[in-house]
Amino acid sequence: MDIHPPLSLQLTPYDLPLFPNTLKRRRRKGVILELTTENGKKGYADVAECRYSSLSFALESAYEQTTNDIPNTNLQITALVLHEKDAEKAYGQGYRTFKVKKPSTSFLKHLRVTYPEVSLRVDFNQSLSLKEAKNIIRHFSPEEFSYLEEPLQNFSDLTSLFPFPIAVDESLYLYPLDRIISLPNLKAIVVKPTLFGGYSRCKQLQKRGIDIILSSYYESGLGLLNIAQLAISLHIQEPLGIDTYRFLQKDILQKPLPITYGILSYQRGSYQLASRYSS
Repeated sequence: MDIHPPLSLQLTPYDLPLFPNTLKRRRRKGVILELTTENGKKGYADVAECRYSSLSFALESAYEQTTNDIPNTNLQITALVLHEKDAEKAYGQGYRTFKVKKPSTSFLKHLRVTYPEVSLRVDFNQSLSLKEAKNIIRHFSPEEFSYLEEPLQNFSDLTSLFPFPIAVDESLYLYPLDRIISLPNLKAIVVKPTLFGGYSRCKQLQKRGIDIILSSYYESGLGLLNIAQLAISLHIQEPLGIDTYRFLQKDILQKPLPITYGILSYQRGSYQLASRYSS
């Protein structure tokens, strides 16, 4: 994405408390980026991490808001399910895609029996040996999962899980892309734009014919809107992994994101920063 010089660029730091979460982070510290073009249009984005990828994603996101009319869109959200109460609550709220992290075999069986119509994404965070993984998947068929995300400690063993569908996340930063897309059972690449980069880098993946799952990294509500805008602009249809929003005790937006029945209703221009962060 070619970004022309803005009239001004304003940075405002923020510091938000988090509820207990999977990363064991207590706070989300970041910077609100406000970009103003020569014709007076403004764009806003969250620089959630002090790294180039996060700044790049924020700049592209803010610039996209000033140059394109991002259409109003309803986006499906994936529920982050850590235990049975999460699953029961998420299902009752209308979520039909679950992401579970390092589940036991018994919990997976329970989810498949109790919620047979739910799409199941299973993230093992590279925690299993090949033997351990095979002991789990022998109880299931490949069709019972959307994908297994980073199941193995050893990347080279992933082909041994064929035909079970695989998604990669951490491996994206460890191995050449050509090696990743050569996996015969690769279903998708999970992209956290804050860590990977946004529009330009995701377009590169799309040109290679790779399905992208957009995911969050405990960004603010503004950062999650940036991810939603990215999905809309690049026509990414897969449910978004932004359920980390529920771990924010406070936000930099005036009002909570409108997420109901597992759907984020994106409405262009309807989100305002809280007064303390407004210019």
